[in-house]
This record gives sequence, structure tokens and C-alpha cells, in this order.
Amino acid sequence: MTMKFRIEIRAEWRASSNPYSRNSLLYCVAPGQSQIDWQSEKARAPSDLKKLVDAMSAANGMTILIESHYATMLFPNQRSIDFISMQFKEWAPTSDRALITITCKDLTVTQVTPLTQHLVDLAKSKGTTLDMDVSRTQVATLTTKQKFSGE
Repeated sequence: MTMKFRIEIRAEWRASSNPYSRNSLLYCVAPGQSQIDWQSEKARAPSDLKKLVDAMSAANGMTILIESHYATMLFPNQRSIDFISMQFKEWAPTSDRALITITCKDLTVTQVTPLTQHLVDLAKSKGTTLDMDVSRTQVATLTTKQKFSGE
């Protein structure tokens, strides 16, 4: 996978009446429950990222590829997420400029599974090469009835 963007996510939730907020990096983002249509990897410009926002809203959620350790901390199965903020930044050591910030409220983690070689092969057949360590990556699906916004 050629990283075009650095994708940073911040998730906020409550547990036992205590608020929590954690950050992580993501590998890829797909609209809805797709585990092979990694549109973030196909984006070439901010206008493509705005199309991703629309697709996630139309599909009532998103699926992400995230390192297993962070998936366990931020997105355990059935966690209710109050708010997420994702920033797509240029993948350059000298730049920290956000190309777009995507936000959404009231999400639920509906599925968390390990990334498999079969999913990697299916994504490749659709034109996306994923080269992260399969044994250390999780696929997490979050659903919502809210619209995503991107600026």
C-alpha cells in the first residue's frame, strides 16, 4: 500500500460515567461495512475525500483498518462512541496540514475482526494493495444514523 495520507482518529466515549478520549493512526477507511473497498487508498485529492464523506453518510457508517492494540483500546465490539474526528493529513515529514477533518456523533462499534489474507487478496483484486502486517491488524466497523461532515 502506498500511503498517500496519514489518517489520525480521535474517539470520545463514556464508561462508568467517566469520559474518555483516545487517539490513533488508521491504515485505511471504507464506507459502510465494506472490508475491501478502501476508498481512502484510492483518493488522490481533497475532492475525493469529500466523496468518501458522502459515501460514509449514505452507508450509515465506516469500516477501518487499525493496528490490533489500538483497536482493542478504542474500538472494542459494541462500544458506543459519542464522537469521532478523523484528519487526513499529507504524508510528508515536513507537513502537518490537515486536508480534511471528518466528524460524526453517536456511533456504535458493530464488528471487530482480524484482517485476513483472504481480505487482502480481495482488496488487491479490486485494485488496492494492502501491505500491513495481517497478524497485527484489525478490521473495525462503526455504524451510525448521523451524517458525517467533512471540512
